[in-house]
Amino acid sequence: MNTTFIWYEQPLNERQRLFLRLEYLFKQFKLSTINNQYQENPINEYYREQHAFYAQQKMIAFLEILGFCERLDIRQDLLKELEYLQQYLNKIHTYPGVCHNTLQQHVNTIDGLIDELGSSSGKIGLSLLKIDWLNQIRQRLYVPGGLASCDIPTFYHWLQLDIDTQNEFFNSGYEEFKAVSDTVSIILTFIRESGQIESLDIGGGFYQRNFENHIKHQLVRVGIAHNDALVPEISASKHRLNIRFIDSEFKNYGKQVKQTEQDVCFKLMCCSLGLNHSYQYS
Repeated sequence: MNTTFIWYEQPLNERQRLFLRLEYLFKQFKLSTINNQYQENPINEYYREQHAFYAQQKMIAFLEILGFCERLDIRQDLLKELEYLQQYLNKIHTYPGVCHNTLQQHVNTIDGLIDELGSSSGKIGLSLLKIDWLNQIRQRLYVPGGLASCDIPTFYHWLQLDIDTQNEFFNSGYEEFKAVSDTVSIILTFIRESGQIESLDIGGGFYQRNFENHIKHQLVRVGIAHNDALVPEISASKHRLNIRFIDSEFKNYGKQVKQTEQDVCFKLMCCSLGLNHSYQYS
């Protein structure tokens, strides 16, 4: 029977942390699927309220992405990482085991993203900031109960609209961020695939490793078996990795979190997009 692992990730620089947060927000947006049962039963009050809830969750995720891009000018960070990845792929085409057709597809994708992101300037999603009713929602977003119909009737009305109208808005708005989503996805995919999986057994609930000076790691991934009641607390710098394994006794509320005393079996990936690593394309 195959063991299922939960993977925990720790970025080793602020740019990768930014990308992980963006990936999380885009997943929330894409997973917030509007309820299709409402379309089949528009007069059913339960389905209408359920539909409004899912549409609201999708809107919240959408506005968090907009707010993220508004606060930070991420265009240059994305372009720098794409250009580095482009240079890297151009160098590894002679590596053994590399499928040149697959490699060229990645190069073409990256070239297209560089062209798209570099073709304009300014903050991404700027046109959406000019939509008044979206700004009304954003102002009330983190007020407890602030999205109630008595506070924003325009949003409440929008939540009652048919699915096609709402999806048309989301699809149009997502186009503002699609290049960002695609860029974050391809960068994190390459970084994750650069690491080799190690199977480790330790006692005492604590693991430490010194990194080699010539390797610049970008991401640490720790895999814990799904049935193990453990949570890794990961701290890392460019020189050292520390992992403290905590007993996750969530049923025992009020007890102090403590380091486990049992032996721990876990998976470890130290990911580095550098010339000392290669990807196996098939």
